[in-house]
Amino acid sequence: MSQNKNALLRYKVIDRCLCNTMKEYTFKDLKEEVDRVLLEKFPDYNGISEHQLRVDIRFMMSSEGYDAPIIQKIKGRERIYCYDSPFTISKSTMNETELKSLDQAISVLRLFEGREDFGWLNQIGSILDDQYIKRSQPIIAYESNLDYVGNELVPILFNAILNEQVVEFDYEPFGKRPRSVVFHPHYLKQYANRWYIFGKHQKQNLPTYHLPLDRIKNLKINPKLSFEKCIIDWEDYFYDIVGVIRYDEEPQEITLQVNKETYPFVQTKPLHPTQRIKKIDDDFYEIRIEIIPNREFIALLLTYGQDITIREPLYLKDKMRSIITKMKINYEL
Repeated sequence: MSQNKNALLRYKVIDRCLCNTMKEYTFKDLKEEVDRVLLEKFPDYNGISEHQLRVDIRFMMSSEGYDAPIIQKIKGRERIYCYDSPFTISKSTMNETELKSLDQAISVLRLFEGREDFGWLNQIGSILDDQYIKRSQPIIAYESNLDYVGNELVPILFNAILNEQVVEFDYEPFGKRPRSVVFHPHYLKQYANRWYIFGKHQKQNLPTYHLPLDRIKNLKINPKLSFEKCIIDWEDYFYDIVGVIRYDEEPQEITLQVNKETYPFVQTKPLHPTQRIKKIDDDFYEIRIEIIPNREFIALLLTYGQDITIREPLYLKDKMRSIITKMKINYEL
């Protein structure tokens, strides 16, 4: 387990020890207490090293940390660690490192900043300013389509899910007449820069119905209807597919072949979490995954062009061959 991953918990354990005026803690005592607490929470925890514990104490004492007044008192042959004055990190303001980390985390949500339903983002920005830290420039970028038509509906549906509210809207399929929909929203998912809402379509009585937000118009809350809670494990629901379309089928094993030039890319960015790879010869590798194949999966394979080939099942191989044949015809003079 990463030492940095549980750093805040270690600081809290050390702080609790140093605040305890009924017991004196040596360096060894602090180490044992940190190990005890973290081992209870993380069974695979391997223990803190003496070096890491000294680093933690120095950080707590630093201006980048908590400015903790930690001192050492000599008692016989031992050194006792304690606070020089009444102090606890739980009552101190966030340090500069924590504020910067929080600011960067909030920057991911700033796609929706300024919208009425996500006004709390603006309030957090004010809180950061009150902590006397200059809001930093983002240091992480992520895919987003700022011009996507459905973006303005995300905060409304987000709050409807959070507050368990039924919504009504007009759904406008491409090339078809609009229809009115009563919907119990349960889950928002973005795929390929397009947002989708998943939930129960009241008329269809389907708990996993999904619709793209860019086809939704006249969205409003219906406070008169009782919300039906979600019983779907959405992580499990999406695990067997690529994208958002799930057919009523069981996952099946797909066998692919990838050339040696593309192999490193597929190895570092797997096509699916179930991916298994083995070497066939000096030029090719075999990939096996277990999924429910859908059109998003086919689209993903097409992005690799001639570098990845479907081997099995044969019906899927024939389907890809048919798509490629039609593509070839489109490019013939």
